[in-house]
Amino acid sequence: MKRIAVIIGVLFLVGCGQVNQGERALFSRWGIMEQKTYGPGLYFYEPFGTNMDTYNVQEQKQVEKGLTAATSDTQPVIVDVAVNYRIKDSSLHLLIGSDIGSEYVSKVLHPAILDSVKAGTAQFHLVNLIKEREKLRALVKADLAARMESKHLIVLDVQLTNIDVSKEFIHAVEQKQIAEHNVITATRNAESARALSIAGTKTVEPCWSSRTTGEVSSACSSTFGLIQLAISRARTR
Repeated sequence: MKRIAVIIGVLFLVGCGQVNQGERALFSRWGIMEQKTYGPGLYFYEPFGTNMDTYNVQEQKQVEKGLTAATSDTQPVIVDVAVNYRIKDSSLHLLIGSDIGSEYVSKVLHPAILDSVKAGTAQFHLVNLIKEREKLRALVKADLAARMESKHLIVLDVQLTNIDVSKEFIHAVEQKQIAEHNVITATRNAESARALSIAGTKTVEPCWSSRTTGEVSSACSSTFGLIQLAISRARTR
């Protein structure tokens, strides 16, 4: 009975915690966090005044919708972004132990994504933004990764899921296309009218020949002229 009581007493005096794969743990003693990150395993600790907190260090996704930015020609665009990232597991204690703490998404990641998107779109004219979407994505990813390096977050991938432009710009582009089409149509119509006008002013030289001299006009050199000549001679017979 005494041994059982001792075992139960020991269990009450020892805390136990499991850290799984894809997790890391931090220990705090009397409110002061230990400057070390613990990997997967089973841990025993003194439960009075000691806390064990686990954090997910696997790949996570942060989706940001409706981010407002501008192009190099000051045209507004609205961008939806999906960012795949993870915490740098060996630096978990540096991230959580800083003034950022566990609110790293709202305090660091969200504003950094917005800044990176703005920096990227500012390098393109709006007319080139859509067709160079992959280049924009690469610029945003590189910029965001550089910003997060000192914050102990690793950017794995960035996807631009949607890019919207203002209705005013779309209307302006449509009107420009209509105007350009009208100019082309008017130019073609003017050229056609000019060609018809020139054709109408030309006179056709008749084909003739002299009975006495046998002289034939130059107009008879063509097939049409020869036909004219044959008809003329047939009538005079």
